[in-house]
Amino acid sequence: MVSIGVHRPLNEVYQLNDGRAWWHTKLQSLVMTLLFVLLLTVALGIVFYGDKILVPIINFPGLGGSSSSITGVIQGIALLAVMVTSTAVI
Repeated sequence: MVSIGVHRPLNEVYQLNDGRAWWHTKLQSLVMTLLFVLLLTVALGIVFYGDKILVPIINFPGLGGSSSSITGVIQGIALLAVMVTSTAVI
């Protein structure tokens, strides 16, 4: 995620001429920031509320018993997916 404050100096270092309009750059920075905040919120939600969400799903009739190790594995995989996605966005 390249901030507006870093955008211009990086263009000068790499000797690039940015032909985009100012509103396009601002809009892109705003969308990237909001996406990163959303991914961070999802990651924190998985960490703090993952058990409360997954236990009723696992205890649903026909899906088997409740196991804290299953919820831990699902939480870990989901958190890893969110972290990889946020790294790819940046």
